Amino acid sequence: MELCLSHSWTKPIALQIEYSLLERTVEGELIPMANHFGLGVVPWSPLRGGLLTGKYGRDSRPESGTVRKREEEKDFNESTWALIDLLKKVACKHQATVAQVAISWLLQKNVVSPIIGARTVTQLEENMKSLKVEIDKESTFEIDEMTHPKLPFPCDFLHWIENYMRGGMTVCGNQTVRPDYLFNNYE
Repeated sequence: MELCLSHSWTKPIALQIEYSLLERTVEGELIPMANHFGLGVVPWSPLRGGLLTGKYGRDSRPESGTVRKREEEKDFNESTWALIDLLKKVACKHQATVAQVAISWLLQKNVVSPIIGARTVTQLEENMKSLKVEIDKESTFEIDEMTHPKLPFPCDFLHWIENYMRGGMTVCGNQTVRPDYLFNNYE
């Protein structure tokens, strides 16, 4: 961005990145950078190559060569199956599909528009229904907690120090949590 400014080049307006419930590490640096510079975020693979559609689970693995994900990949594990179980529960609560819940969750993250990889008109129509799914705060919190990424240093430290410095205040629309455990000895 600074290079564009210093050379009077056209600035970028969007950032196209992989972003889904199974790929949240972009929240460490890329999403904050996009927000800082006013870039739109256009996530691709919101259903992680079909894995977050709800078609697959512990006992229903895809046939070899039928999806973009292969069973030997890192996402075929117990934490993914637990996430899909949670998404099924949330989908039932909201009368939606697992895919619709996964896309709706992403839409709550202030993205411009996810790039849907639908292979059929039916899949596209079903995915578009995610625009009408409003996940309640309790379910969103549960999903966020289950999928919170392990970010590299200093990401978690910066989040912690921001909360410490602001002590629960809302600054520029960003609400922080008052870390009471830090203040117990000082009140």
